[in-house]
Amino acid sequence: MSNSDLSFVNRRDWPSDKEEAAQLLKARWDYRWISASDARWADRPTPTEVIDAVASGWLPKSGRMLDLGCGTAEIAAWFAERGYEATGVDIAQGALDQAAKRHADLSRPIEFIAADLCTQTLPGRTFDILIDRGCLHQIPENLVADYVRNIASLAAPDARMMLFMKAFREGPVSDLLEEMELRTDWVRRIFAGHFALERALPTFLNPDNPKFPLPGMAFWLSRTP
Repeated sequence: MSNSDLSFVNRRDWPSDKEEAAQLLKARWDYRWISASDARWADRPTPTEVIDAVASGWLPKSGRMLDLGCGTAEIAAWFAERGYEATGVDIAQGALDQAAKRHADLSRPIEFIAADLCTQTLPGRTFDILIDRGCLHQIPENLVADYVRNIASLAAPDARMMLFMKAFREGPVSDLLEEMELRTDWVRRIFAGHFALERALPTFLNPDNPKFPLPGMAFWLSRTP
């Protein structure tokens, strides 16, 4: 398999028709949010990489931020608590209902929007910061380009994006350094023309739960003209 053939997103057997794939993706996440009582993808702290990016000035100190596939919206809440205009978007209304309940007491409320960013965008909206923690890697391969194009349409001209994806868990690549290089090349390729990749590092998507570690990678991207 050549590097150009590699994909690091959802490898399930998805319908080849994009509309059918999108409908199945939404149905699965609607069910998962309704049925999961203790989901490992919920209630995770804001990544230290995000906190450090704000502290260093790589992410702006104020502005509009978008939590992509927000789930229970811990990241959006972290930004809202610090005065940002925070928006959480998720494909599953059940996730947004839980998030709105958990963060109802914030002095600066989060805006929640139910949308499938593989098939929809948010007309008239742009954001200075976009954070994707675990959304892209759940998307069927034939919807990845649509997702990237749609979120790029929401990025302000000088926007910054941080992407967190699972890694080092499965697949044919056994060498960790090789896998890191392949994943970095893949992210650079799929975002080309929309975002420039500035940095990539290994991380854990749930550092607060060492008993069930979720290894992954973090990527720092900046909007290109």
